[in-house]
Amino acid sequence: MAAPVALPACFRLADDVFPRVRAEAARRLVRDGESQTRAAGLLGVSQAMVSKYVAAGRSEDDPLVLRLVEDLLADLGGSSPTGPSRWCSTLSIGQDRPGAAEALEDLLAAERLLREDPPLRLAPQVGLNIARALPDAAAPDAVLAYPGRMINVGTGIVAPLPPAFGASSHLARGLLDLRARGATALALANVRGGVDVARALRGLGRPCIESARDAPGDADGRLMQLTRRARGATLLHDPGAVGLEPCLYVAGSDARSVARAILDLEHALEEP
Repeated sequence: MAAPVALPACFRLADDVFPRVRAEAARRLVRDGESQTRAAGLLGVSQAMVSKYVAAGRSEDDPLVLRLVEDLLADLGGSSPTGPSRWCSTLSIGQDRPGAAEALEDLLAAERLLREDPPLRLAPQVGLNIARALPDAAAPDAVLAYPGRMINVGTGIVAPLPPAFGASSHLARGLLDLRARGATALALANVRGGVDVARALRGLGRPCIESARDAPGDADGRLMQLTRRARGATLLHDPGAVGLEPCLYVAGSDARSVARAILDLEHALEEP
């Protein structure tokens, strides 16, 4: 008898994730003032089912489910139908690869941390991004990041597009080079650098590798110079040059820890 074939990842989404998305969306709609009948009509279920969801009373903490709930409610709140969520097709990309589901959920959890407590002082002009590698990543197409980066919209951080493999060759190459040199990091982010950032790091007692302002090369080349000198350091600072914004690279064992390190630094910058 032939060995059983594993179901595609989209079956897990259909059987497990999407029902939980619908239930959490129903609870939020009713919580925010919609009638159960109205919520049922929006979500394509019966009023009795909405009543069951509400009576269950539990809240989701799965970052993947929560991100889809937010996207669904945003679509429902629009003036016209927007069609299937663009996140839906993305969530099954690469799910047959070892560690892909964990990497995606880790990255979504990190994004949520940054959206709930936006590090606006550290948001670079070029946009903030976080790259998360699969455990066996050997090329940029095995590293998740946000296409177009996460954007500072003045009051918060927004990811216009969902994560995708190969979306940031710059961060992916830096992260892979760190790992090739013995680092255990699985995630790398870029935030704003500068004199005040370097001072805040010293105040936190966080060692940082820094390149010279007159170091040659473009952003890619300067990052590679930093990764060659890292020797286990998780903070790499490029003070910038003509045409290059100062940049701090934050590495970590996962995307969540990188997001927390960014927020620690953001809070240090807030102190007088």
